[in-house]
Amino acid sequence: MEKEIMLIAVGDIMLGDHPVRLGNGVRSTIEKLGTSQLFSNVKDQFSDADIVFGNLEVVLSDIVREYNL
Repeated sequence: MEKEIMLIAVGDIMLGDHPVRLGNGVRSTIEKLGTSQLFSNVKDQFSDADIVFGNLEVVLSDIVREYNL
C-alpha cells in the first residue's frame, strides 16, 4: 500500500529586528503578540502538508545588542 506525503519547503525566514527597524520587526512583534501570530498569514498554505521545512536565516540567541543609529 502506497501513501503520499506532502512536503513543503520555504526559505529565508528572518526572526530578528534589523537595526533600521528596531521596535517594528519580527522580534518586537513576538514580544508584543507572542508566537501564535508569527505564521498566521501563511498557516492555510501549510496546513495540508505532512512536513514543512523552513530555512531559518538568523542566529538564535538571547544576547541583546544595542545599536547606535
